[in-house]
Amino acid sequence: MSDEAGRKRLKLALISGVIFSVSFPPSPLFVGLLVGFVPMMMLERDIALTYKKAAPGRLFGYLFFGFWLWNILSTFWVANTAFFAGMIANIVNSILMTLPWLFFHILTAKHKWNGKYIILAAGWILFEYLHSNWDISWPWLTLGNGMATCYPLIQWYEFTGYFGGSVWIWAINICLGLAMINMAQNKKLLYTGLLIFAIPSLLSLVLYWTYKEKGELIKVAAVQPNFEPHYQKFSVPEPQQALKIYEMTLSHVDSATKLIVMPETVLDPINMDDIYGDNPGLALIRKSLEKAPNAVILAGVGGYHVFNSDPGRETVRNNGGTYYELYNAAILMKAGVDTVQEYHKSKFVPGAELFPFKKVLPFLRPLVKKLGGTYEGFAPQTKPSNFTFDGRKQVAPIICYESIYGGWVAGYVDQGAGLLAIITNDGWWDNTPGHLQHLAFARLRAIENRKDVVRSANTGTSCFINQRGDIRMETGYEEDAVISDNLHYYEGTTFYSRNGDYIILLVGIAMMLSLGINFLQKKD
Repeated sequence: MSDEAGRKRLKLALISGVIFSVSFPPSPLFVGLLVGFVPMMMLERDIALTYKKAAPGRLFGYLFFGFWLWNILSTFWVANTAFFAGMIANIVNSILMTLPWLFFHILTAKHKWNGKYIILAAGWILFEYLHSNWDISWPWLTLGNGMATCYPLIQWYEFTGYFGGSVWIWAINICLGLAMINMAQNKKLLYTGLLIFAIPSLLSLVLYWTYKEKGELIKVAAVQPNFEPHYQKFSVPEPQQALKIYEMTLSHVDSATKLIVMPETVLDPINMDDIYGDNPGLALIRKSLEKAPNAVILAGVGGYHVFNSDPGRETVRNNGGTYYELYNAAILMKAGVDTVQEYHKSKFVPGAELFPFKKVLPFLRPLVKKLGGTYEGFAPQTKPSNFTFDGRKQVAPIICYESIYGGWVAGYVDQGAGLLAIITNDGWWDNTPGHLQHLAFARLRAIENRKDVVRSANTGTSCFINQRGDIRMETGYEEDAVISDNLHYYEGTTFYSRNGDYIILLVGIAMMLSLGINFLQKKD
């Protein structure tokens, strides 16, 4: 390989990585996502034509470089919680992103038919789905998430979900990429790509401008106590934190308020077996309901249960014969009721909350303990569940990382949730694009399910989001704030909330058909 050819390929990888980085939320330059894979398609085709047979080893380095740029420029903030672990996470994710491309290259390098790119697109989207459903799950950079800043153009997510966005992005990339590779069909392919972009976008704009908010109006408040998590949250005495939250809440609620939402781990640790007797801070916070007697409080807590004997679960810890489990939990508190409704977070951040593959790597347990990690992790629940309030109304208690899983959130709605409550502590990432990306993704959940969203974040950003994705009453980062407004409570469902990620089944069928056709194709 000549130096000039190597530099050309490196430039193509660089261009792709930079395009994806500058196009991903919170950037409004979403159009880059529609062309980001084009340089990589040209790169792969160049290598396929240069060598007599597939050369995945030569392709890997360029792909890795491009994907590493995208990861490091878009999600560098993951290193704010643990620098070394964050850097490793970016490297591992970049390697995983190369796999669908290498699979495609090995199978199709010597085939000319244009339909082979369906294998690439389907392979990538199936990778995105699998990457959302295993121990090192990290769906943050799923292509469909990238459209969150141009939400008026993706109102059709209520039918397809965010994986439908990934399909759309790939369809446009393939048309434009083929136009660059096959200049003889340039004009036809460009027009096709333009139509694939324009038709859904125009229909979406019609949906956006004609959509009418549905449901009953209820008054909701969201509290942003603003305790910096690295140095302040776990050093300020609990009574002082509880008093601040109590006083903030009192000044913004009244008898018309129906729901008060507080962020993830608003107090930690909390004895879930004696919720008020052993937790005076919670008892004080609940006193704010004296001013809002018709309301309930939905709050995140770091909770634990103690067992009389070992229940035999892998999440159970043993401290000198005392068996207990830890939970990243949400609770619903009511005035005059000494018990709470309880929900356990079930989608965990790999490493920070979940030790991956511990069933096959049990020998690493001593090392994990030595490094200050947790082998047992937090105890989850098997499926989403809602809290009941104000009679028979249901609200979804979505804790932090769970809000980026479209199918998981749709599960709450399918069970009857009429309102989505996202509680989070994004302060771990400091004032970086991380918390803004997380906020942007909440828009997608509102559109997919046509539900109002109340978002309570410890350090920000807290806000309300309506059923078509518009954000209002957005708080500043690192400020004490309480917001209150009327939200629509609506129990209707969308096609997506009823059927979940059915798009993946269709993508899988397309993959199998394309592989069959590819097998029958003659090689060059």
